[in-house]
Amino acid sequence: VVKSEMMVDAKTGTLYGRAREVTAAYPQAPAGAVRIPLVRFILIVTPLGESKSRVHYQVLSDPGGSLPTFVVNLFAKSLGVDTIAGLREMVKKDKYRNAKTLETVTPWNGIDYTRQIDQ
Repeated sequence: VVKSEMMVDAKTGTLYGRAREVTAAYPQAPAGAVRIPLVRFILIVTPLGESKSRVHYQVLSDPGGSLPTFVVNLFAKSLGVDTIAGLREMVKKDKYRNAKTLETVTPWNGIDYTRQIDQ
């Protein structure tokens, strides 16, 4: 369970995002699932003109549980590259390319909480 925050600087158009684990008591994890005890995430997307952006993406995570280190490292090696590749594909879609607002949706207990930040 993480708490994430995002904001857009209205003057520069830069998107700032961060997230970290929440240590408060949450409902028991579903069978077969593990709550990740440590996760920190930073994302900064800076516009560099009409069709380019600089992306700074940083993650620190410890999945906990009894996963062997080599399994964790297999996923960790490609996480950043796969995330940026997915972001590149996503921003090509008109739905995101022409977006005027940033919307985050966090499902919890079957309820969706939505927050919009206008540019």
